[in-house]
Amino acid sequence: MFAIEFDVSPVRQALRVLRRRLDDHVERAVRRIGRDLRDEARASHAYRDRTGRLTASTRAEAPTGSFLRDTLEGGVRATAPYARYVEEGTTRSAAYQFLGTAWVLRREESEARVADALEAAVHDAGLR
Repeated sequence: MFAIEFDVSPVRQALRVLRRRLDDHVERAVRRIGRDLRDEARASHAYRDRTGRLTASTRAEAPTGSFLRDTLEGGVRATAPYARYVEEGTTRSAAYQFLGTAWVLRREESEARVADALEAAVHDAGLR
């Protein structure tokens, strides 16, 4: 009989590190994506912002939850009371989708940022 034994403890340790790094790196990516979307929504909107309140109310939300628990969330929100009417329109007014447009313009960059975060976590764990 022939047998080969090997020590898997370095792999186990690397996987433990990977778990921590995944949460850290992906949370940072989500935080950065939120800021990027906020900046894009503020810069490229098509509505006429007479008072500056709507643009100023557009903010990135701090990420909450955990990537590993599949509860990580982040985003951008405009808190002006009339923001929804501008974004979605009404029966009397056209929609000026400033948040939706920001996502369309930054989607590929956002996806690349998450992919880079995953790659960085794998690298930090010593698995690449």
